[in-house]
Amino acid sequence: MRLALLWALGLLGAGSPLPSWPLPNIGGTEEQQAMSEKAPRGPLEPQVLQDDLPISLKKVLQTSLPEPLRIKLELDGDSHILELLQNRELVPGLNFSNCSRQALEKALLDGMGSCLFERLPNLPPMAAFCGNMFVEPGEQCDCGFPDDCTDPCCDSSTCQLRPGAQCASDGPCCQNCQLRPSGWQCRPTRGDCDLPEFCPGDSSQCPPDISLGDGEPCAGGQAVCMHGRCASYAQQCQSLWGPGAQPAAPLCLQTANTRGNAFGSCGRNPSGGYVSCTPRDAICGQLQCQTGRTQPLLGSIQDLLWETIDVNGTELNCSWVHLDLGSDVAQPLLTLPGTACGPGLVCIDHRCQRVDLLGAQECRSKCHGHGVCDSNRHCYCEEGWAPPDCTTQLKATSSLTTGLLLSLLVLLVLVMLGASYWYRARLHQRLCQLKGPTCQYRAAQSGPPERPGPPQRALLARGTKSQGPAKPPPPRKPLPADPQGRCPSGDLPGPGAGIPPLALPSRPAPPPPTVSSLYL
Repeated sequence: MRLALLWALGLLGAGSPLPSWPLPNIGGTEEQQAMSEKAPRGPLEPQVLQDDLPISLKKVLQTSLPEPLRIKLELDGDSHILELLQNRELVPGLNFSNCSRQALEKALLDGMGSCLFERLPNLPPMAAFCGNMFVEPGEQCDCGFPDDCTDPCCDSSTCQLRPGAQCASDGPCCQNCQLRPSGWQCRPTRGDCDLPEFCPGDSSQCPPDISLGDGEPCAGGQAVCMHGRCASYAQQCQSLWGPGAQPAAPLCLQTANTRGNAFGSCGRNPSGGYVSCTPRDAICGQLQCQTGRTQPLLGSIQDLLWETIDVNGTELNCSWVHLDLGSDVAQPLLTLPGTACGPGLVCIDHRCQRVDLLGAQECRSKCHGHGVCDSNRHCYCEEGWAPPDCTTQLKATSSLTTGLLLSLLVLLVLVMLGASYWYRARLHQRLCQLKGPTCQYRAAQSGPPERPGPPQRALLARGTKSQGPAKPPPPRKPLPADPQGRCPSGDLPGPGAGIPPLALPSRPAPPPPTVSSLYL
């Protein structure tokens, strides 16, 4: 039954032989043990497993599996229901379950998967041939056998790139069989202590994963990076007890870890005994948290202790737990290295020591204020500065930068022209205000003279008379009397003289024309 449970949980592949590593004897009859050898070897429907053995199913899994494969089950009474949400597409042992996928994602975000992105320096010797999925000397690519190859850039029969292809599509720095440009981000950051990686421009593979060097501050100064991980005390409590968990009161923490027992210590010695912490190193010992949950996310509570401590006349209630993590876990949950334990102090080897011992400040000084140290003790320069020491400032030569500069230059020229035109108009207006109406008259006449229109001819129709200019309207007031001055002719007019009468010519008028001559 034990092996059937492990198979059903997906820890054994379908059709694979049952494991040979030893399992603890948990009791049961020989008939039950014989039935375990007849476990089915295909995908299962949801099963209901009755725990009729003298030990719980939870204990079986915790004692039978190594630490990385432990599974936490929520058990209700004596009946333990294990629903296997498996179908024909989910092959046990070959696919991750939802729980395993979430655990793996969290581990990667915590910086625990850097080794997965590193290439092995020396692979074990193996037979080299085209189709084994390994790019070996003389090969440009290897996508497997022709029936399995799905790479359009690689010729599976020769393990060479197809004509026109620069790279195989198995790498993140290759797109449509062409290399991505240098500087394209191929791996984003995962956590506070991780660094992004960029394509080199001459390879389809992303560079090895790197992180901030040990001792670089993170989590707002509550911790420093250690081995690519950043974990403050509060974050560790929340990982164990869930959201909302916080560190225990400093006096409760110090009291527990200085006693050196199952409720608080700085670890175990080789003989299995608990080691008490010094008051200085108490925060670097066993993790002490306060929370409202009754069960942790990892392990189970084996014992609980309450105690009231007097602090200058004030009673402080402290509670400590003894967590059961399994018989194969030698050490209790201790504070992770890099946790801040005081100003300029961090936990190193479960002792509160100076952060200078990690050498981050010394390494950072080589970057001249324009970069930080990575996990290889090299300078990771800021944007715009060149390695290896971040002293050379890069020149912006990209087309995008050039286009932006040209756009800004054109915009600046337009702004200057607009400002010059506005200033000239403003100056002219102020000068006109100082000079008075003469300037305004000149401004009005400064335009080009109007061109006179063509002369208009008066067309006389037959039997019509041309009309003279319209008479001006009569004056509203009577005209003043003529002045009694000297006439232009020099003669003095008589009394009552006005406009002299019109003198008629003495020559007789010509005879009127005949009627017939008017129409010829």
